[in-house]
Amino acid sequence: MIPEVALLMVGHELLTGAVQDLNTPYLARALYSQGAKLAKVEIVEDDPKAIAQGVKELLSYDYLLTSGGLGPTHDDRTVEGVALALGRPLQYHPQLRLALERHYQTTDLSKAQLQMALAPQGAQLYPLPEPPTLGFLPLVKVDKIYLLPGVPRLFAYYCQLILPELSGPPLYRSALTIYERESLLAPLIARLAERFATLTVGSYPQYDARQPNLFQVSIRLEGRDSSQLQAALSYLISQIPSAWRWELEEAPAKA
Repeated sequence: MIPEVALLMVGHELLTGAVQDLNTPYLARALYSQGAKLAKVEIVEDDPKAIAQGVKELLSYDYLLTSGGLGPTHDDRTVEGVALALGRPLQYHPQLRLALERHYQTTDLSKAQLQMALAPQGAQLYPLPEPPTLGFLPLVKVDKIYLLPGVPRLFAYYCQLILPELSGPPLYRSALTIYERESLLAPLIARLAERFATLTVGSYPQYDARQPNLFQVSIRLEGRDSSQLQAALSYLISQIPSAWRWELEEAPAKA
């Protein structure tokens, strides 16, 4: 079974374009390399009700990751939204509080700092490696929901803690470039997809403004069966007319 993962991005700045989303492409690549699939991405405002609605809509997937809204400011509302979606009360988690006291070197935490110690009832914590190279708070998990920070380098760091849990069976891939119009390749690609239905077959035209008369299409093959992938690649090569120029872009390999 291929694990399907959903991502809920939280932040007004993402919806207005003030901040570029770097976490979605990172997660897509990371999951792909682990044999899992990023199946759905949603972006919501920094509002507990909007976050709760987003969580409810995405709970049908195997795992749900949230990104952003975990800080000490008034618009950091992700924990509250997740608790609302699950019908759980918010509680000060003793381990989160201890991590905050160590980080700020005081037991007299401010209201803003204490906000980061809140977690929905029943939350689990993933301690950071010692010594942590980034971050200072443990990762919070509630049921199948993982709460991650929105800062890209922190998001990537915390992702590495949980990727082993999200892994699926190995994925194999290959790619080949043909220097012709995609419209000419369409019948061949359709036959390939029909003949090897267990594989994912994609075609991606590429254009170079400096060479407007140069046409090229990257055909990519992906699947869980390495022998099927090799057979599909061999079939594809055998069906390319001798007059067409082509080259192997990526030999069959694990993703």
